[in-house]
Amino acid sequence: MPKKKETEKPTKEDSQHLKDSCDYAISITKTLLSYSSAGIAFVISIILSGKNFYPSWATWVIIIALALSILLGLFFLMNIVGHINQFENYNVNIPRLRKITLWQMSTFFIPILLLGGFAIWHGTNNENKTPVNSSLNIQTEKYNLEKELDNTDTLKIIINGDKIEFKN
Repeated sequence: MPKKKETEKPTKEDSQHLKDSCDYAISITKTLLSYSSAGIAFVISIILSGKNFYPSWATWVIIIALALSILLGLFFLMNIVGHINQFENYNVNIPRLRKITLWQMSTFFIPILLLGGFAIWHGTNNENKTPVNSSLNIQTEKYNLEKELDNTDTLKIIINGDKIEFKN
């Protein structure tokens, strides 16, 4: 079957299929627009909380790429409206629209990978571990002792006969 040009009007059999494809493309684009906006809000909230663990260059790359994803998504939606209006054709599988979509997805997923990569790196970096509280329980016939500890405590246990002492 020969490939149809973007200016050709679809047949009735193709029409519903193309409308469904167009609706699906619009839904995905709107979803990426929402997620990109949420990503920018997330990064800004980390900065404002004072707990930014991203390098400053990565913060700017993430914000700019997500903003570019938003712009490309809006540009894609405007192009679909113009395409449908001009050609009366719901076929969104044309090179011009595919390129815009690929750029939008790329500018969305690259910052997400950066966010995830730095979050994993931050989580595995020993210097940035948050203190963890734990407890020590000692049970003998005569004693049932419990001591709360955090990971910065050094505890010395001295057992002298019937006497048990904890020293930090």
